[in-house]
Amino acid sequence: MKFGLIKNSLLVFFDRREEEKHRLIFWAWIFLIYLLGLIFFGILFDWRQTPINYHDWATLNLPRFQVIKESLTQRVLPLHISNTRISHDLTDRFLVIPDTVITPQMALLLFMDSDTFALFDVIIHYTIATIGLLYFKRKFNLSLFVYAMLFFLFNSNGHIQAHYAVGHANWGAYFLFPFFVLLLLEFVQGNVGWWWVTKIALLSLYVLLTGGQHHFTWMMLFLSLLGLAQLKQLKWVFAAIVASGFLGAIRLLPPILIVSDVTSRSVFQFRAGYPGLAELFNAFISIRPIDHNLSVSNIPTGYWEYDYFIGILGFALLSFGIWSWLCDPIKPFHKLLVPIIIITALSMGFLYEYTLFNLPIFASERVISRMISLPVTLLLMISAIYWQKTYEKAASNTTTYLFAGLGLLLLLNDLLTHTRLWSVKKASEFFSTNPIQFNENLIQNRADPEYIQIILAAIVLSIVTAMVLTGLVLYEKKKINPKPKNKV
Repeated sequence: MKFGLIKNSLLVFFDRREEEKHRLIFWAWIFLIYLLGLIFFGILFDWRQTPINYHDWATLNLPRFQVIKESLTQRVLPLHISNTRISHDLTDRFLVIPDTVITPQMALLLFMDSDTFALFDVIIHYTIATIGLLYFKRKFNLSLFVYAMLFFLFNSNGHIQAHYAVGHANWGAYFLFPFFVLLLLEFVQGNVGWWWVTKIALLSLYVLLTGGQHHFTWMMLFLSLLGLAQLKQLKWVFAAIVASGFLGAIRLLPPILIVSDVTSRSVFQFRAGYPGLAELFNAFISIRPIDHNLSVSNIPTGYWEYDYFIGILGFALLSFGIWSWLCDPIKPFHKLLVPIIIITALSMGFLYEYTLFNLPIFASERVISRMISLPVTLLLMISAIYWQKTYEKAASNTTTYLFAGLGLLLLLNDLLTHTRLWSVKKASEFFSTNPIQFNENLIQNRADPEYIQIILAAIVLSIVTAMVLTGLVLYEKKKINPKPKNKV
């Protein structure tokens, strides 16, 4: 009985044709993979044993969470703040800060402290990413084995771990990328229309609510390049960008008040991207400590802005997937190639500074190496489709399963090693700690008509955009599926 259960479990994991026969085992594997990913984050956050009272956790994000907590408990809008340090001393207008997290789940702050919520927020977004990857698995018929490889390469790589280690709480937006990739694949497959535009806009709105102003900018840049490369579909790309901007006006319009202050501050000067392809390659395959120095300009830049560790095996899988995609005679998804190449190039050296950084819309991207996370996610997901095709061609026997399982274990070991080295416990040893003492009156609202008028205008614009998009989607649905005429 036990041997039969073990055999069926292995068959379900390695052979997707067995999934329908053993649905309970299938969902058990899904939960186990999800649980293992949670363990990675538990290790990264040292199971809450190490206080996150350093770097951006202490100076920016935990105090911002505390502002929201005070707003919820005192039932007052968080319009102005007493501690301008959390806005880089730019303003006391709280909602003007573009990378502030104001997602609906922040209501949990009524029941927990700020640093506990920080971990819960990671878990929530990690769960959202899991849903997106599961949908991708189903859409492209991935086996559990291939799904697991993609799952851990996306959720447990050096990029996301390094950013959370130093306190970038707004990196929850990264976990929304699988949904953006799915929408990009819909676009290249010709599934465009007002519903597609609306889905892009809704996704963008949530990205902005997570404080993902940077991620939003990268998404819009990618769409712009995609539209220029596919002029026949440019109208839908343009509509998606405009709709995203208008629907997200509540987060995009208020920051206009500090644009001039940001551009004049030295702390917001441009930071160069990856020094070259060799260093990009090393970022993928080498585990480097937090204090590794890779500054390529006069402005110090921490290695967390470059780390993208996936290990030698992970990089080999990614390279194989990209090569298989480019050699595919059917050439699916090739419309995405130009934007991928351009954004990757812009993430290198000073190219972005000499081009888009001079435009007001894109001047907010001062640490340009981060942007590579979007094309890498896209390439990982496309590669997974080709891993599956190659895997299906291999003989379905014990030897194949043994090598596949061993490869997954080696990959997990590499990722776990990086997780331990970049945990908050290790990070707290590198950064000087700042004991956080939250004041009771962090919110200090004052008369500010200009600020209030912009917020109200942004709210109205967002609501009107939502109503227009709803009307266009209903009209499109009615046009595609007209009601049958009543027979006389």
